[in-house]
Amino acid sequence: MDIKPGDWFVGDVADKETLEAFAKSVIEESGHVDFLINNALPAMKGIDECSYEEFQYALSVGVTAPFYLTKLFMPYFAKGACVINIASSRDRMSQPQTESYSAAKGGIAALTHSMAIRQSAEDIGCKAEDFLSEKNIIW
Repeated sequence: MDIKPGDWFVGDVADKETLEAFAKSVIEESGHVDFLINNALPAMKGIDECSYEEFQYALSVGVTAPFYLTKLFMPYFAKGACVINIASSRDRMSQPQTESYSAAKGGIAALTHSMAIRQSAEDIGCKAEDFLSEKNIIW
Protein backbone atom coordinates (compact mmCIF):
# COMPACT_ATOMS: atom_id res chain seq x y z
CA MET A 1 0.00 0.00 0.00
CA ASP A 2 1.42 3.34 -1.03
CA ILE A 3 0.06 6.31 0.90
CA LYS A 4 1.48 9.72 0.16
CA PRO A 5 1.46 12.59 2.67
CA GLY A 6 -1.83 14.46 2.48
CA ASP A 7 -3.77 11.49 1.06
CA TRP A 8 -6.96 10.40 2.76
CA PHE A 9 -6.20 7.22 4.55
CA VAL A 10 -8.40 4.25 3.76
CA GLY A 11 -7.61 0.77 4.97
CA ASP A 12 -8.32 -2.04 7.36
CA VAL A 13 -7.09 -1.12 10.83
CA ALA A 14 -6.69 -4.83 11.61
CA ASP A 15 -4.15 -5.22 8.80
CA LYS A 16 -0.45 -4.94 9.75
CA GLU A 17 0.63 -3.54 6.38
CA THR A 18 -2.12 -0.91 6.53
CA LEU A 19 -0.95 0.24 9.96
CA GLU A 20 2.67 0.38 8.78
CA ALA A 21 1.73 2.40 5.69
CA PHE A 22 -0.31 4.80 7.81
CA ALA A 23 2.53 5.31 10.31
CA LYS A 24 5.02 5.85 7.49
CA SER A 25 2.76 8.46 5.89
CA VAL A 26 2.32 10.37 9.16
CA ILE A 27 6.06 10.42 9.86
CA GLU A 28 6.91 11.47 6.31
CA GLU A 29 4.41 14.31 6.51
CA SER A 30 5.12 15.66 9.99
CA GLY A 31 8.26 13.97 11.34
CA HIS A 32 6.76 13.55 14.81
CA VAL A 33 3.54 12.67 16.65
CA ASP A 34 1.90 14.81 19.32
CA PHE A 35 -1.24 12.70 19.84
CA LEU A 36 -2.38 9.24 18.88
CA ILE A 37 -6.09 8.62 19.38
CA ASN A 38 -7.20 5.02 18.96
CA ASN A 39 -10.95 5.03 18.34
CA ALA A 40 -11.70 2.12 16.00
CA LEU A 41 -14.85 0.22 16.88
CA PRO A 42 -14.37 -3.53 17.25
CA ALA A 43 -17.19 -5.91 16.34
CA MET A 44 -20.01 -6.15 18.85
CA LYS A 45 -21.13 -9.74 18.59
CA GLY A 46 -22.04 -12.23 21.25
CA ILE A 47 -20.95 -15.76 21.90
CA ASP A 48 -24.02 -17.17 20.13
CA GLU A 49 -23.27 -15.52 16.80
CA CYS A 50 -19.61 -14.51 16.82
CA SER A 51 -17.27 -16.77 14.86
CA TYR A 52 -13.68 -17.40 15.85
CA GLU A 53 -12.53 -15.14 13.01
CA GLU A 54 -14.88 -12.34 14.03
CA PHE A 55 -13.67 -12.54 17.63
CA GLN A 56 -10.05 -12.39 16.48
CA TYR A 57 -10.92 -9.41 14.29
CA ALA A 58 -12.52 -7.59 17.25
CA LEU A 59 -9.32 -8.10 19.27
CA SER A 60 -7.18 -7.03 16.30
CA VAL A 61 -9.12 -3.79 15.89
CA GLY A 62 -9.64 -3.09 19.58
CA VAL A 63 -6.29 -4.11 21.10
CA THR A 64 -3.65 -5.19 18.58
CA ALA A 65 -3.94 -2.13 16.31
CA PRO A 66 -3.59 0.41 19.16
CA PHE A 67 -0.62 -1.56 20.53
CA TYR A 68 1.11 -1.75 17.15
CA LEU A 69 0.48 1.89 16.18
CA THR A 70 1.89 3.01 19.52
CA LYS A 71 4.93 0.79 18.94
CA LEU A 72 5.44 2.20 15.43
CA PHE A 73 5.19 5.79 16.67
CA MET A 74 7.32 5.40 19.85
CA PRO A 75 10.51 6.79 18.26
CA TYR A 76 8.54 9.77 16.89
CA PHE A 77 6.48 10.91 19.88
CA ALA A 78 7.24 14.51 20.78
CA LYS A 79 8.03 15.35 24.38
CA GLY A 80 4.73 15.54 26.22
CA ALA A 81 2.89 13.55 23.55
CA CYS A 82 -0.14 11.51 24.57
CA VAL A 83 -1.78 8.28 23.47
CA ILE A 84 -5.53 8.27 24.04
CA ASN A 85 -7.33 4.95 23.79
CA ILE A 86 -11.11 5.00 23.68
CA ALA A 87 -12.35 2.61 26.34
CA SER A 88 -15.82 1.61 27.46
CA SER A 89 -17.55 0.77 30.68
CA ARG A 90 -18.77 -2.27 28.75
CA ASP A 91 -15.70 -4.11 30.02
CA ARG A 92 -17.20 -3.92 33.51
CA MET A 93 -20.94 -3.59 32.80
CA SER A 94 -21.60 -5.97 29.93
CA GLN A 95 -24.82 -6.76 28.17
CA PRO A 96 -25.75 -10.10 26.64
CA GLN A 97 -24.33 -10.82 23.20
CA THR A 98 -21.52 -8.26 23.34
CA GLU A 99 -18.66 -10.54 24.37
CA SER A 100 -16.35 -9.63 21.48
CA TYR A 101 -16.71 -5.90 22.15
CA SER A 102 -16.43 -6.32 25.92
CA ALA A 103 -13.25 -8.38 25.57
CA ALA A 104 -11.66 -5.81 23.25
CA LYS A 105 -12.56 -2.90 25.55
CA GLY A 106 -11.24 -4.78 28.59
CA GLY A 107 -8.05 -5.45 26.68
CA ILE A 108 -7.57 -1.80 25.75
CA ALA A 109 -8.08 -0.74 29.38
CA ALA A 110 -5.41 -3.18 30.57
CA LEU A 111 -3.05 -2.26 27.71
CA THR A 112 -3.47 1.44 28.45
CA HIS A 113 -2.57 0.98 32.10
CA SER A 114 0.59 -0.95 31.19
CA MET A 115 1.59 1.55 28.51
CA ALA A 116 1.03 4.48 30.87
CA ILE A 117 3.46 2.99 33.37
CA ARG A 118 6.11 2.30 30.69
CA GLN A 119 5.76 5.56 28.78
CA SER A 120 5.75 7.88 31.81
CA ALA A 121 9.53 7.50 32.02
CA GLU A 122 9.75 9.04 28.54
CA ASP A 123 7.30 11.88 29.24
CA ILE A 124 4.67 10.34 26.97
CA GLY A 125 1.18 10.22 28.40
CA CYS A 126 -1.23 7.38 27.89
CA LYS A 127 -4.83 7.35 29.02
CA ALA A 128 -8.11 5.63 28.34
CA GLU A 129 -11.24 7.69 27.91
CA ASP A 130 -14.80 6.47 28.21
CA PHE A 131 -16.91 9.30 26.86
CA LEU A 132 -20.23 7.58 27.57
CA SER A 133 -19.54 6.97 31.23
CA GLU A 134 -20.11 9.43 34.06
CA LYS A 135 -16.40 9.38 34.81
CA ASN A 136 -13.54 8.99 32.42
CA ILE A 137 -10.85 6.42 33.07
CA ILE A 138 -7.54 8.23 33.30
CA TRP A 139 -4.09 6.82 33.83
